[in-house]
Amino acid sequence: MPQVVVASSVGTYRGVDAAGKRTPVDESWPTDGIPTATYSIHKAENEAAMDAFEADHPSVVVTRLRPGLIFQRDAAAEIRGLFLGHLVPMSIVRWIRWLVLPLPYPFVFQAVHADDVADAYWRTVDQRAGGAFNIAASPVLNPPRLARAFGMLGAVRIPLGLLRGIVTLTWRLRLQPTDAGWIDIAAGVPIMRTDRARSVLGWEARHTSEDALRALVAGFADGAHVAASDPLRGSWLGRGWAGLGGGCRGVAGAFGRTGSEVSARYARYRFPSRVFWEGTGARVALRFARRCEKGSAMVLSWSAFSELEGPGGSGMPDLFGGWFGIAFGVVAALTILTTLTIVVLTLYRGKRMADRGQNPLTMQEDIAYQAMQSRTLAPEKPLEQRLAELDDLLARGVISDEEHRSARAEALRG
Repeated sequence: MPQVVVASSVGTYRGVDAAGKRTPVDESWPTDGIPTATYSIHKAENEAAMDAFEADHPSVVVTRLRPGLIFQRDAAAEIRGLFLGHLVPMSIVRWIRWLVLPLPYPFVFQAVHADDVADAYWRTVDQRAGGAFNIAASPVLNPPRLARAFGMLGAVRIPLGLLRGIVTLTWRLRLQPTDAGWIDIAAGVPIMRTDRARSVLGWEARHTSEDALRALVAGFADGAHVAASDPLRGSWLGRGWAGLGGGCRGVAGAFGRTGSEVSARYARYRFPSRVFWEGTGARVALRFARRCEKGSAMVLSWSAFSELEGPGGSGMPDLFGGWFGIAFGVVAALTILTTLTIVVLTLYRGKRMADRGQNPLTMQEDIAYQAMQSRTLAPEKPLEQRLAELDDLLARGVISDEEHRSARAEALRG
């Protein structure tokens, strides 16, 4: 086995703060992951395993691709199942166009179309290129660009802690399958430089990141999905180990939602390869690599195997099926969106009042007090008191005799 190609991720990189996102990093950035995100921890462990394998087998070319978020239209149902769950209908993208998108300021990350990722995989095998390669398209996605891609009115800033709290609460209530670790990934991953992929592989993204996201959104609106591929249909474990026992006689494996173009190109070039579930660990692929004398072994991300649960599978039991599930999902989605909208508008109005020197928590009381002190709402003084006040002003020289006579006459008339 002269080459091992591993599907790593931007999630393997050490996290940065909001200021750190202004400085793109290359492939030498530390790969110890984001400690609060399980996915990132797993990717970092896989990178460490590949480091050890590369040191023990210097004759094997080890290639690692670290793409940003991978989008394509046909993956809509699978992504919905993995990150939103079955309670959220895919057509939700049609209902949120009149809303604003509430996201934290650090929500800045990169994405790439699945076809461009497929092209990068093919180039690494075709050229036997070793080392790590960052794969991402332009431009960098930020909250305003995300809102435009979803067709929403715009984006407003909310605290990162607020979003983490909402996600954690709904995750613990089993309303959706995404824990707060994914929020930390979106907010903490660095921005990658892709110079090495361009210079060494000759790779160039044919789709912008916005185009890739818009394609995914269109897939949500249309309910797009793909049927399970042969290696992922039925007993994946039995078929996987049967493939291992058969040595290197297989053809290119199915690449799930990372792009069918990969399989077609591998089959055309007749590179023997296998696809392994990340849950079995990188060691399985490495054992297979030792048994093969030629060809490539490919380790794909667990997220590519959502088809194990069927189209749109998420690993969570489908407790709400049929029309009840649809109705429950609609009500739950509307409730969450309404709550988020109220929270965002409240925060926005509070910030505006604070900028004007008002305390949002006591604003109504302050207005009521000022109104009570105004002349409009103040109770009318007795005639004797008003005349006494005029006499006092005259005695102190504040008003003249003529002003005193005029004011006194007006008080007596009124």
